[in-house]
Amino acid sequence: MGHGFNKMKILKKYEKKNNNIHFHSAVSAEQMDSIIASADYGLCLIDPNSSLSDKYCLPNKFFEYVFSGIPVISSNLKDVVALLKKYNLGTFIEYNSTSLINQIKLLDKKKINFSKKNLSRINYLNWKNQSNNMLNLYNKLYKS
Repeated sequence: MGHGFNKMKILKKYEKKNNNIHFHSAVSAEQMDSIIASADYGLCLIDPNSSLSDKYCLPNKFFEYVFSGIPVISSNLKDVVALLKKYNLGTFIEYNSTSLINQIKLLDKKKINFSKKNLSRINYLNWKNQSNNMLNLYNKLYKS
């Protein structure tokens, strides 16, 4: 979803051949949640070996998937994997296409349902709660 993908021609080719691959141009923020929620999985694929910043990243996209109620397939990103394991939010793979294909086939066989119970357990991580925590911290710092 969006634009700027440097392999658009390849994506469009796969979209024509597969009925479960869908491309969306950029959409408004109001439309994003329902489109994300319609997906089978959210992919959080970043090469953890390219930099320490990437290895320890916690992408916004991860939270968009989780709060939309879909399981996440992530590369082995330290902080993402910790949340995946702690709250059973999905799975992680090695950063290569073979691992991704094998994991999708495995998950499709198992027909894993993402539990809304998992979602309620991580609600403390949503932006509304985190922004309140930040404001409280800033207010404490300001007063001191």
